[in-house]
Amino acid sequence: MDKLVTISQISFKDIPQLVNMHHDPTMYTYDPDTEKVITEEIAGKYIRKAHKIWQEGTTYVFSIHNKENEFVGFITLRDVIKNSYAKIGFAIAKEQRKKGYVTAAIGELIKFATEILKLDIFEAYVAEENIASLKALSKNGFVTIDPENSVGKFKPRENFIVLQRKKKNLI
Repeated sequence: MDKLVTISQISFKDIPQLVNMHHDPTMYTYDPDTEKVITEEIAGKYIRKAHKIWQEGTTYVFSIHNKENEFVGFITLRDVIKNSYAKIGFAIAKEQRKKGYVTAAIGELIKFATEILKLDIFEAYVAEENIASLKALSKNGFVTIDPENSVGKFKPRENFIVLQRKKKNLI
């Protein structure tokens, strides 16, 4: 059976799609603090930085491609604590939403992170009205937790919740 999506280290060939995606104002509906990549030059700098921090092992930025190898979005592991923990984040192009890509990409990211990086705790910070993201995370074993019990340090924001996935959530 073919995978719904594949993830791979973000690359310079993704620049046009990144620029297009970030010109869509719905990208900022749930997180107005999202870095706004608006030019090819800025996107190129972002990718160069992503490659550098990948080598450092603190953040991993992946592009998401569907079965037709079309760029549909990106997904990240950040604030990685070796052999332990990472935060995840993701964004999907507007025209690619509601197709199951985020759910599948989270699964692929967790597989990479557990098998290659040996991580076992994951957290996400999500606007409580972002039902699609909450569902995608839930389908991948994430549960809502009290922010006080978070491994990561999330700055408190009204109407945002912390979700966590540990190996024990799946037993």
